[in-house]
Amino acid sequence: MKLLICNLKASKSFKEIIAYHKNLTKLDFKGLNLIMAPSNIYLPLFQESTYFLATQNLDLYADFSLTGDTSLAQLKGLNVKYILLGHFERRFFYQEDENLILKKIIKALNQGFKVIYCLGETKEELERHITPTRLIKSLANILNYLTKDQINNLIIAYEPSYLIGTKTNYDLKELTSNIKLIKDTLINTYKINIPLVFGGNINPQNIQDFLPIKELDGFIIGSSALDISTLTQIIDLMATN
Repeated sequence: MKLLICNLKASKSFKEIIAYHKNLTKLDFKGLNLIMAPSNIYLPLFQESTYFLATQNLDLYADFSLTGDTSLAQLKGLNVKYILLGHFERRFFYQEDENLILKKIIKALNQGFKVIYCLGETKEELERHITPTRLIKSLANILNYLTKDQINNLIIAYEPSYLIGTKTNYDLKELTSNIKLIKDTLINTYKINIPLVFGGNINPQNIQDFLPIKELDGFIIGSSALDISTLTQIIDLMATN
């Protein structure tokens, strides 16, 4: 079953999210596995059983009930099943490296959550033609420290950082090659076949370039998830391909 992960980021006022949620409940997801990741303050609104719920980050010391944090027990109480980790925005703006991300992943997995692990090359790495090395290293920095059972609770989200939130042109042949590399590495090196999704300004116009890629199990979307009509178009396209 195809996956569609909707990262709503820090978007929408309270009135806007109420209207958005009302429209979301009317959607037919057409057999897709939908994962919604709203801001933590809006998690209580998204309690339907028709989709899974994710949080966009994990507070590493949340067990201590620190000021400003959200505890894992609180997330469980809101039916959160997935935690999104390693997103480029967290890496760039908060300087989260893969050592810290690994600690968060292990904590999440040990507490019974599933993890959506984001990786992808930067524009500089693309221009230096070291993308394959970067992707393999990003996998190794996490997967080499997990058991097979733990890895089975991961979704890999490939998001080239230079595509996130931009209208940048992309090389479909190169991206397809990168997707195949990640999937082949998972199967041949780690002997495991876990879901692989792709993101980076996915919209109704360009998603059709990626739908035929058999190594992909779905998509992760940001801005396209914020508009119900756009989200509906993406669901329809995924369901018919």
